[in-house]
Amino acid sequence: MEYPKNYFENIKKNMEDKYKEHFKLNKRLYDLVTSVIEQINAKGLRDKELPLFSIIVISMLAKTRKHYNSIQELCKLGFGEEAGIIVRSMTNAFIDLAYIFKCGKKVLSERWARFDWIIKGQKTEIAEMMDKLCKVPALKGEKLKKWEERKREIRAHMDEFRKDYKSKVKYDWSGYSIKTKAEKAGKGPKLLYHTVYRYNSDIEHSNAAALDKYIDDDTPGKIQFLSEPGESHVEENLRESFNVFVRIAEIFFEQFGLEDLKKGIGELTKDYLKLYNK
Repeated sequence: MEYPKNYFENIKKNMEDKYKEHFKLNKRLYDLVTSVIEQINAKGLRDKELPLFSIIVISMLAKTRKHYNSIQELCKLGFGEEAGIIVRSMTNAFIDLAYIFKCGKKVLSERWARFDWIIKGQKTEIAEMMDKLCKVPALKGEKLKKWEERKREIRAHMDEFRKDYKSKVKYDWSGYSIKTKAEKAGKGPKLLYHTVYRYNSDIEHSNAAALDKYIDDDTPGKIQFLSEPGESHVEENLRESFNVFVRIAEIFFEQFGLEDLKKGIGELTKDYLKLYNK
């Protein structure tokens, strides 16, 4: 389908007009976090100077800040459902962060980092599968020797991880489901899991309830595709992206002792509750 001239420009203008206050509130939060990031960058901190959890917090904030920005742009163009998938990813990151923050920063940060060896092991399995299924140049000589040494190193660390944590769970670093981590992290993460995360999981996993919203079969003998940009899920995900990102920012401010910035978070939260009548 070829879209009319200025199609997306018109959608963007309409969305920005209708949800003007929502975008303004989200930009204020984005600008606040950006100003803090600039302050941290100016200090020229090194990894070795920081506790492991601080490095995790910085990484999570950087990742979700980019997600948060992309959600605003998707919503301006009428891609609310697609924005929701990213909000789900942000919620996942927040639950991990909140779980570590509440249940043991030092021990759980180490476990989170060491799980990287399990991920590396999964990737070596994929590489070996590709060798068997695809015609790829085989490694020989010194390259093959280094590859075999690397695999032994990875498997040794994987065995240590599983031994130290008595872990048989292959795909989650904590040994728990995301639901359990959310429940252990407290009321806020638990609520976000049961609402934002699970709601957007319907779209992510393309279940029947979610897919039903992409077609209109009410007209006899005719099916209408509903896959064009529109207002569906826009307001919800502008709201919930703020709700998740502000919680990640709070953990960041707490970890780095930025007490003076909590006032800014408080003012934003007050305006958030006012905007959505909560």
